[in-house]
Amino acid sequence: MYDNIKTEIQYNLLLESGMFWVAYPELCGVWAKDKLSINVSEPKKYDVIYADPAWQYNSRMAPETIKEQAELLGINVVSVSLPTDPIVLAEYLHAAYETIAKKTNWNTQENCKVPFKDLPNENKTTMILLAGKLILDFGCNER
Repeated sequence: MYDNIKTEIQYNLLLESGMFWVAYPELCGVWAKDKLSINVSEPKKYDVIYADPAWQYNSRMAPETIKEQAELLGINVVSVSLPTDPIVLAEYLHAAYETIAKKTNWNTQENCKVPFKDLPNENKTTMILLAGKLILDFGCNER
């Protein structure tokens, strides 16, 4: 019943979208209470923790100097954590797109102003394929 709500982020995006009350009139709109009805367990907060390496730094250092020190220590990759399930990522992307479109007064197609599960199959398939490509391109493999 609550397939589109697995995280607090998905919940809030749906709440902001205006479709929340249409899709889930039995919920109250407060994550702390509704997550019990939805039966969602909180995911662990961090998969990976990166620590700042030890180097000399002061506020008068030029940005180039800081960058050089980071490169000397082999720090040149920014880690991005994406969901590893293309469907979960596609649901998030759809909800985020519709929310941002609404906030920026961009009028999306009427048949797309629905929860992910109710999108036309072609749209859903395209979103899932895009999500899969993002996961592969950014190297977010399951651990």
